[in-house]
Amino acid sequence: MASIDWYIDRARERAGIPSDQTLSVRLNHSRQAVSQWRTKRAWPSDESMIALAGLADVDASIALIDLNIWRSKSERAREKYLGLL
Repeated sequence: MASIDWYIDRARERAGIPSDQTLSVRLNHSRQAVSQWRTKRAWPSDESMIALAGLADVDASIALIDLNIWRSKSERAREKYLGLL
């Protein structure tokens, strides 16, 4: 399982995006949104995660499973998502 920071950094690297602020513009979000993802105060929406996965050159299905692992409040559900990976 990758972290949200890994996805952000990989997307920036793969797409040649120099900053989180530029990434936020590319994803149609505010700079604060990407900052909140980095600090784990918020998570991307499913659609934003699909877009981020595309920039990171990662299968969107895997990215969505990772997203659900991060935001899951249930250990049992988290274990099920991990099993899907």
